[in-house]
Amino acid sequence: MKKQILFLSAIALLAFNSSCNKDDNNPNPNPNPTNPNPTNPTTSTPKPTTPVINGVSGTLVSVIMEYSYTNPYVSTPVTMQYDVAVAAFPAANGSDLLPAGTVSVNSHELEKADNNAYYVVAVPGTTPSSLDFSGGSSNWSIGGAGSISAFTYNHDVSFPDYTGTLPSSVSKSSGVTIDLDGVSNADSVYLVIAAGNQFIQTAVGGDATSISFTAAEMQNLPVVSDNSALIQVVPFRITLETHNGNQYAYIKQRAAISAINID
Repeated sequence: MKKQILFLSAIALLAFNSSCNKDDNNPNPNPNPTNPNPTNPTTSTPKPTTPVINGVSGTLVSVIMEYSYTNPYVSTPVTMQYDVAVAAFPAANGSDLLPAGTVSVNSHELEKADNNAYYVVAVPGTTPSSLDFSGGSSNWSIGGAGSISAFTYNHDVSFPDYTGTLPSSVSKSSGVTIDLDGVSNADSVYLVIAAGNQFIQTAVGGDATSISFTAAEMQNLPVVSDNSALIQVVPFRITLETHNGNQYAYIKQRAAISAINID
């Protein structure tokens, strides 16, 4: 894994309006589809699109990622589940990140990158093989450093869910519509299609019944015939909490990602 993780500007982060207010465990910010470019996603290293909240002292994200791809030796698509945790603590200038000491979730320590972003991926068959998100809790521990004081918080709200089926191919000439009846426990939902250095993305509220790209919106995507493009449906929910006088955003999301062709 690359040591330098560009959390705030290049790892498929989606920005929100900083004026959202705390509403217990269910704040409902307006989704914003105008966002930075994902980091060249590939079928071998898919990265979940991950929202970040502006105007808070830190964003701590728990992700259950389900990645589906085709294998020439298997008749049905193969689906793998990964647990991902990301944390970042922005400096006052809004572009740099601050160190926060040792950061862990469910006793699994996140790696601090050179730019002070924190990140860990749990892949079956490796160490760690899981971040223990299946029980529903994300028990965060922040050791503290500099202006970031130590704190703990158990983000125990349910993960959003998506039980729909993603397409194996999409057409630039007809666009694509994804049924969202299978989404639950979500504040907002993002749809992303990425191929090579090109991507498109859009967002709807968590109660929407579908999400779409028109043919016009898909025209700049390349034609892909080797299943190297990716489509993502990402429902997520946000909790805002105050620790040591500062507000932090906790995010839980389900990232359904599938390798696709584009014709």
